[in-house]
Amino acid sequence: MPFEHAVVLGGSIAGLLAAAALSESFEQVTIVDRDLLAVDGPEALRSRKGVPHGDQIHHMLSLGSERIDSLLPGFDDELLEHGCQRYDPTADFAQYANGRWQLRVHSDMRITCFQRPLLEWVMRQRVFRLDNIAVHRGLAAGLLSSPDGRRVIGVTLENSSEDRLIADLVVDATGRTSSATKWLDVLGYDKPRSRCCACTWGTRRFSSSSRREPCPKDCTASSAQECEQLQGRGIRPCGDGLHIVMAGGMMRNYPPGISTA
Repeated sequence: MPFEHAVVLGGSIAGLLAAAALSESFEQVTIVDRDLLAVDGPEALRSRKGVPHGDQIHHMLSLGSERIDSLLPGFDDELLEHGCQRYDPTADFAQYANGRWQLRVHSDMRITCFQRPLLEWVMRQRVFRLDNIAVHRGLAAGLLSSPDGRRVIGVTLENSSEDRLIADLVVDATGRTSSATKWLDVLGYDKPRSRCCACTWGTRRFSSSSRREPCPKDCTASSAQECEQLQGRGIRPCGDGLHIVMAGGMMRNYPPGISTA
């Protein structure tokens, strides 16, 4: 392989998939995360503290499934084996948007519905089985640069058995908690531009009468969040006979029960 070591900061979905992709070109890939990325025990199927939206509605679109399967063959079928379910989004779901109910028609589109912790668990199992991927628990504290300051050559760590990791490539997949702009500023690089849109969501999970039967199609509905209304709501199946009920809003249009402080 042409490169020796890549470090991926964050064991998120983005981090896991980045590691899987990099494993084809690097001799060793190390995933660094502050959490214990469990594959066994009850904590393996719980929402992680670092994933605040982990209990929200999630589903896999066809193109996303195709791209993930190219890195982890058979991944979508494995989700189905664990109780997730596949739907035609334009025929199986009732959808209300722009002031009217949308026409329900059959299509060749398919989405796979699931709970986010299950998706992460299945993906962790698949990625961690790759021979040249290792997991290191710790908190990324900064970037290391070459003596001339022209390139990043590693990361410094806290709360870890190592104080630094040297790498040919560093990928930041730490999401909204990323300190990359601060680290780049310290090294003398320009900060990337960023934009933020505040959204707030509230969700609950409900069980149908039979947990092993597919979710009834007349209980899957959504109301698109529109610019004029700044609110949205939805009911989506999430596998194993469960539904997630969601209400959300933007620009301080919070759903009931969400603090406005």
